[in-house]
Amino acid sequence: MSILLVDIGNSRIKWSCADGGAPGEMVVADWPGGALDPLAAGAWHSLPAPSRVVVSNVRGAEVAGQLAAWTRQTWQVEPEFVQPKKQACGVENAYADPAQMGSDRWAALVGAHHLVQRDVCIIDCGTAMTVDALTRNGRHLGGMIAPGLRLMREALYRGTRRIPASAVPGDSDEVFGNDTGSCVQQGTLNAAVAFVERSWFAMCALRSDDTVCVITGGDVPLIVPCLTIPYRHEPGLVLRGLLRIAASTS
Repeated sequence: MSILLVDIGNSRIKWSCADGGAPGEMVVADWPGGALDPLAAGAWHSLPAPSRVVVSNVRGAEVAGQLAAWTRQTWQVEPEFVQPKKQACGVENAYADPAQMGSDRWAALVGAHHLVQRDVCIIDCGTAMTVDALTRNGRHLGGMIAPGLRLMREALYRGTRRIPASAVPGDSDEVFGNDTGSCVQQGTLNAAVAFVERSWFAMCALRSDDTVCVITGGDVPLIVPCLTIPYRHEPGLVLRGLLRIAASTS
């Protein structure tokens, strides 16, 4: 049985095909804006028709409807939109109302639990930066949400008179910038790095020094070169979780 796994984020769409116990190669595309059809037609039309389409979607009902219309027309397949649960796949959700959690975070929890099987601090460095703390026995302790790099920079541009959106960072690799653009770049980058490291240290203090930091998301290449903590980069973490969820509902 072939499964198309789709992770629709705020800024990007990621997908892979799975025929067995692990997702295939992940493909990433920037969010096209507006209709989903052009991306689907260009990227998926040549794929063999999958038996199932399993989706995490944080872009809302309009995008879900577009995707459903395309998969029905093209493959006669009804997409399965993953919804966070209170308990499933060995993970117990800390949210009193699981529906308030993003489906990508839920899938990442499931994926990390079955991939690492240790106390884990899951960090997604996307449009928003999210943290989820998960014990080795699958108990979710809660998490944190903060703006990602782009949102932090846009907030500065919108909320100040002296930091224009057109500020271009200089070429310096130093920690401290020497013009407005590089000061914004370095300030927001180091805020993100501190967020990641503080999250891991907090989980270590709460649980043990054996805690694994699993990091994913589009801004990982910018953030991880600055980290001073051990980490495990899993770019397809959400897709792994989607596949595990799909197996539990087959």
